[in-house]
Amino acid sequence: MIGGEMIKALFFLVGLGVSAVAEGVELTAEEWKEALLAKHWELGGYVASYEMVGENNRMDVKLAVDFESQTAVVELVKDREGEKTVVRQWTQGRDVIFMEVDGELLKYSGFVGMRKHVEDVLEVFPFSGLEGKVDWNPVPMVLLDAENVSATMSLFSKEGAVWSGSLEDAEVSSVDEKSVMFVTEEHGQVTICREHGVLLRQEVKGKAGEALVLKLLELEVNPGALAVTLLSADWEVAGATKHPAEALFGVLMVPKALMQLVVKAADEAGEDQPDVEDLKKDRTKIWKYVAPMVKEVRPIFQKAQLEPVMEQAEEKLREDFLERKGDPKDFKAYLVGEELRKMLRETLADRLVDIGRTEDVVEVLLFEGKADVVAKTERGKKVKEMLLRALVLGYCEEVLDRAMKQRWGE
Repeated sequence: MIGGEMIKALFFLVGLGVSAVAEGVELTAEEWKEALLAKHWELGGYVASYEMVGENNRMDVKLAVDFESQTAVVELVKDREGEKTVVRQWTQGRDVIFMEVDGELLKYSGFVGMRKHVEDVLEVFPFSGLEGKVDWNPVPMVLLDAENVSATMSLFSKEGAVWSGSLEDAEVSSVDEKSVMFVTEEHGQVTICREHGVLLRQEVKGKAGEALVLKLLELEVNPGALAVTLLSADWEVAGATKHPAEALFGVLMVPKALMQLVVKAADEAGEDQPDVEDLKKDRTKIWKYVAPMVKEVRPIFQKAQLEPVMEQAEEKLREDFLERKGDPKDFKAYLVGEELRKMLRETLADRLVDIGRTEDVVEVLLFEGKADVVAKTERGKKVKEMLLRALVLGYCEEVLDRAMKQRWGE
């Protein structure tokens, strides 16, 4: 989000479950990841100070969080050949996150509403067992790759952690009493503290082959909400440019992450979980969920494709209306009825899906990322395909709803 650096805002990284670590037992990379995640979320919070050193490049990073109050702070000060860059992010209550980048102040609000929106959507998926179980925790993070230093505040479920996304396909390099070192292709060597599950050190090669090293200098465990709040107490908040919460994370990041969350839950569901159900009865919720995304993506259906569909629908509706002895003068008012619109949205959406644009819609709604949503079991695969169709139907319904409003009025 800034010129020379990349502030990555991630939403809903879905981690693994937790397990205990028995001394003397050799664990796989995934098992170590589970155990270290468990240690991370046992903490009530922390204040961590890091230093990143590279060729002609130095950076100080402070991360602080209190999980119970959902208070968090990020401060990054970069010094490159004498030129300083300052980036800050901090919470204000549970609904607001501020961001300051070289003097530009931004205010993102509405996180309580965004959480409620996702929780409402999860009610559509009772078979996932996720209703009321998704935690929201603003968590500060810092990670390196060959090109960028990423320092930001993210929302994680309690199955995730600030470093978990960096350990995809990682291998364990070494283990001692205090730490576990992983080796990754993108993020180099990543070392995690065994006692607290926090990032201790990261080393990666820069674009020019130079060594970039990020290391923990100081860690205060469970400092409390007041201590975290005081770190940003004198930071300016007046005059901030206002934005909705979704603008920080990107409205299009939500469906893919939420889909993976539901599919993962379906993969892991026990025998006591309800059977996977048809989503038709909840299509209105799916439509409202998908609707904000439509304006963010390129159009799939052109006006020339929608016009014949709308004309045929109007002709058939007029015939039915007049057959029931309706007054022709009342036909326009009949076309704006809520129940009629709902029936038309759903019926015509089914027709649009059946003519074969599913792949195109999935591509734009999931960032060409259909394959990234992983299903490991037959149950998970069934849920994935059902959710893909639900997203496509929601997209089609929103396109049709807009077309109806344009043709027949609100």
